Amino acid sequence: MSLSIVSARGTAAVLAARRRALDHRRFDPSTWERRRRRRVDRAFAEVLLYREQWAVAGRVLDEPTRVRAADLAEELYRLCPIARPWNPTREPSLWIGSPSQLRDVLTLAEVLDPDRPDRPVLEVRQAVVDWPRLGRWGPPYAALLGPTAPVADEARRRALALPAWTLALAHGGAIVVGSTDERAAFRAEAQAVLGGIDLRWDEVDRASLAAAAESSEPGPLVVQDPYLGYLAARLPSCGRVHLLWSDVHCRETPGGLVFTRLRTSRPTLVNIIPVDPGFTRVAHCPTHGTPILSG
Repeated sequence: MSLSIVSARGTAAVLAARRRALDHRRFDPSTWERRRRRRVDRAFAEVLLYREQWAVAGRVLDEPTRVRAADLAEELYRLCPIARPWNPTREPSLWIGSPSQLRDVLTLAEVLDPDRPDRPVLEVRQAVVDWPRLGRWGPPYAALLGPTAPVADEARRRALALPAWTLALAHGGAIVVGSTDERAAFRAEAQAVLGGIDLRWDEVDRASLAAAAESSEPGPLVVQDPYLGYLAARLPSCGRVHLLWSDVHCRETPGGLVFTRLRTSRPTLVNIIPVDPGFTRVAHCPTHGTPILSG
């Protein structure tokens, strides 16, 4: 059996498993809240930023103080567990996200198809990453630098894009994730680089929370915060913006929505106010019964 067949089967199995994990029948509000509570307890026990909040308050807090995401830009040292501190000499910034986040939000958005497990994903972003796949058994992946990404010159930008074009050519096209402007620039670049080669591009809109709250365009959409990462997706089957509830908790507070990442501990993000919230409420989808953002 060839390695490519094994890889495709592994990818299909992972995509099917992630789809089952996000199935509405598996969502339980009590379990969701218990997972958040465990994350709160671990943050107070292990992470300097949250332990310091007790000292500032002069008492043991039941809930971490809400923190604005934009205030966390230089706080990676204080956002990692004390036993596993961030080491900038050995690892990149932890704000680059993770391949599994993108895989799962695309699964939630009903974009990734286990029947076509090796359809590659091209993500337009501000910095390149060396992820060959979205997770060990996720679909093939390559990054493309966006038009505003810092780069020495256009020749360097095109050189860095070569793995993405090669991947798309090998598979007859790709899924392309980016904002409206980024995808427009991508189409122009694809025409310039590939000319008349006929490839299939499946575009997925990427938006901030505020932009997603205002969007009425049809089709899949994924929601990203610069610090919290991928948080939600609009499902074409119902048109609502669903939280990535397997990985993200969101709750209403008097000061607005706050988010907690349920899997990530480096960085640990609990009770975080997003950069541009947009939405004001957490509700439940009448079609799927899982958490959605509204208001």
